[in-house]
Amino acid sequence: MGMGTMDTAPPPAGGPVPMTMPAGSPMPHMGSMHGYFFGGPGFYYLFGGWFVSTTPQLVGACLGTAAAAAALTVLRGTFLRPLAKGEGARRDGGAAAYLAAGAAASADALLHYVLMLVAMTYSVWILVALVVGMGAGQVVNLVVMSGKQSSSGGGGEGEEKSGDDGGVEHGCH
Repeated sequence: MGMGTMDTAPPPAGGPVPMTMPAGSPMPHMGSMHGYFFGGPGFYYLFGGWFVSTTPQLVGACLGTAAAAAALTVLRGTFLRPLAKGEGARRDGGAAAYLAAGAAASADALLHYVLMLVAMTYSVWILVALVVGMGAGQVVNLVVMSGKQSSSGGGGEGEEKSGDDGGVEHGCH
């Protein structure tokens, strides 16, 4: 039983081998990966299926980025960070409170990384939308926190002595 010979052409002398795709193979639109800041459409936004190729898509991506950044900043500031600090764990001391603090810290880190990946699109407009959204979210956090302090009964100067240690005296004043 003989084996047939394979029809292969030798590579061109002195040059790189050209890459060819078989006919009918799926090729997504090829956006360029930018290693520098740029100001227009033509990039992938987080996922391969989310390609920003037109100005209206860029505007939508910017609006979505600003809204998501604001929402994530509010979520992190009002819920995740206080929970991650273990405030509930110090009060009850239960394992569930410690696990919740660990899960909140993990979720907070995940949100940090997602926002970092959004910034790494290197789109100037996406970066501006991200920063504006995070600033708006921080303003909401400050308003919420000032509302909590005023409704909790004053927050006078004498109440702030304990710091962040749950009121435990350490003997060093």
